[in-house]
Amino acid sequence: MKKCLTGLVLLIMMITFSVSSYAAASGEIVVNGTGVVTVAPDIAYVSLGVSLIAPTAQDAQTKNALVMSQIMADLINDGLNKKDLQTSNFSLYPEYKYNKDSEPGQIIGYRVTNQVTVTVREISKVGAVIDLAIKAGATNINSVIFSVSATEEWRNKVIEAAVTEARAKADIMAKAAKVTIKRVLAINESSINVQPVQMDAMFKSASLRNVAVSTPIEAGDVKITVDIQMKFEI
Repeated sequence: MKKCLTGLVLLIMMITFSVSSYAAASGEIVVNGTGVVTVAPDIAYVSLGVSLIAPTAQDAQTKNALVMSQIMADLINDGLNKKDLQTSNFSLYPEYKYNKDSEPGQIIGYRVTNQVTVTVREISKVGAVIDLAIKAGATNINSVIFSVSATEEWRNKVIEAAVTEARAKADIMAKAAKVTIKRVLAINESSINVQPVQMDAMFKSASLRNVAVSTPIEAGDVKITVDIQMKFEI
């Protein structure tokens, strides 16, 4: 009986020691870090369009197609690649005139809207592209978005910034808690996020077509960010 009690006590001591050792070994600090790199854009996306109304749907489509074809031809002749001109939206719908009473509206024509996204690979030409499109008959300039074409070349720099921030946080926490960081257990990375600079133009170009002034465009800077999570053993 005495031997059994002695064995039980030893077993309990071993279990207690094992649990204590595991708790000490499993001490962790988990922190998040964000890396941010600001770079100059090297590519722009100009959203422009033609919106015309005509008595019939066919007339509206024909007139719109003629104007948009002229815009695209002029942009290509100016040096843009055809593959950098992509249709982003096309719509056709009736225009109504409504009376003050509750009677159904009367169709007064049909509107066709055709929007194209122009990829401009030389930032300095963005203003000229807008001017050329307006001169050729564009009725709307919807937005201009500045971005970067190659994010991979900034990948290492932005990750390094995120890791540096996370490690600094961990060091502060460890010092405050009076513990020592032993090693890195894990690093998890999110996808790189590019925050483009968007300018919402939204102006009607018809009133500007006869103005002999070039469109000034200032790009601003693009932010590239990445979030990471680091786990440290203490």
